[in-house]
Amino acid sequence: MYERLKHDMGKDNPDLDIRVLHAASRLTVEKNKYEEKTIQGHMGSAVKVLTPHQLASVVFGTRGYEATLMDLRGCDVILDEIHTYTNVTRSIVLKIVEMLKLIGCRIHIGTATMSSVLTNRIRALLGPDTVHEVALTDEQLDQFDRHGVHKISSYDDAQERIAQAVADGQKVLVVANRVETAQQRFQALQIAHPNVPMLLLHSRFKRGERGRLEQQLTGKRLDATGRPIYEFNTGQGACIVVSTQVVEVSLDISFDLMITDTAPLDALIQRFGRVNRKRTPETIGKVKPVFVIAPPETEGEAKPYELAVLEASFNALPDGDVLRERNVQALIDQVFPDVDNILIDKDAIYVNGRWRIEKLVHKPKSVLFDALDIDSMVCVTEADQQAYEQAGYEERMAYEIPVRYHAIAHNGLARSEGGNKPFIVPDKAYDPVLGLQMSLALPAFYNSFF
Repeated sequence: MYERLKHDMGKDNPDLDIRVLHAASRLTVEKNKYEEKTIQGHMGSAVKVLTPHQLASVVFGTRGYEATLMDLRGCDVILDEIHTYTNVTRSIVLKIVEMLKLIGCRIHIGTATMSSVLTNRIRALLGPDTVHEVALTDEQLDQFDRHGVHKISSYDDAQERIAQAVADGQKVLVVANRVETAQQRFQALQIAHPNVPMLLLHSRFKRGERGRLEQQLTGKRLDATGRPIYEFNTGQGACIVVSTQVVEVSLDISFDLMITDTAPLDALIQRFGRVNRKRTPETIGKVKPVFVIAPPETEGEAKPYELAVLEASFNALPDGDVLRERNVQALIDQVFPDVDNILIDKDAIYVNGRWRIEKLVHKPKSVLFDALDIDSMVCVTEADQQAYEQAGYEERMAYEIPVRYHAIAHNGLARSEGGNKPFIVPDKAYDPVLGLQMSLALPAFYNSFF
């Protein structure tokens, strides 16, 4: 979004101050030298692009929330594609909307995947007399029918269809709910289709390398002369890309065929948007296939999602028929018929019209992490440890591999004392094509050279 705003607004507004703020933004900005990286988080930019996690700080009063409130006050805030896959995040979104209204913001919400009950709750918060809604008619929505949905019982059932698509020169996107599953499918596809260009994308790559992979996928990688290298999504001929949920947002890509695990229906619809995405005279009115794999049988296998939601989502989808855009809202309401009242008020700083936090006081960020079940951690490889510890903040980020704390904390690995105190994983556990392989992130695989 930052890149799009720069491109669309920069030419006519050469002095416009646009900043990007998210977990890896310092790396992105430093790499491309767009702006002074030291001012990203400060007040005053005309346009700021950020994630909901930064806004959530004003709900819980974590460090710096006062500056965020002052920066937001009276502004236009665009909440683009609200994704609320859990009851807790729905409650936080409602509280964010309440607080934005409190400080005089003009709130713009754009989404294709929000349940009617949540929409009605937001209407009530804003006040029905102050809300203006824009929606397409059923006839207009019919022009966006572009996916034929097919249900299959297992991933193995899709192999023949993948082989046929590759033979026809099509671009195939395989989406898994777990990193390990994505890695296994990628390795099996490498064996089955050794001559087909292939790419794996998930969250457990070094941050610097993941940026390169996304550039390859979207056609933004440049050659030595500064010209784009057209490959994968933008190249000619067949290719296979295997990904996790990271493909659902931000990536402007368009494939011919998708094989995907079942996810919550709102997430699935976002995934489907990566197939037959480009609207041209050749594609409008054409339907391309998405194959949805039946949900697993146990709660453990369903993680990171709730099994009941996966089952309801799978059952709501058509089978062997076109997903009609005019029916999407009804399907979402079928899967998400209500919004549970998850109480976050005990940690919120503004409740029932009153502030509940003393001036010049803030809460630890762990309050936000606990509410969102965030246990994020980073690790670095043995070979990168020395360079990481000697590097500055921005350079360190390029070496870091994001992981969940509880997925790695009990493996007995050493930790660095520098930077974000990352766990040190064996070099054998990291591959530039596969990313971090958790099964090898154990002390037994350390290289004695280090």
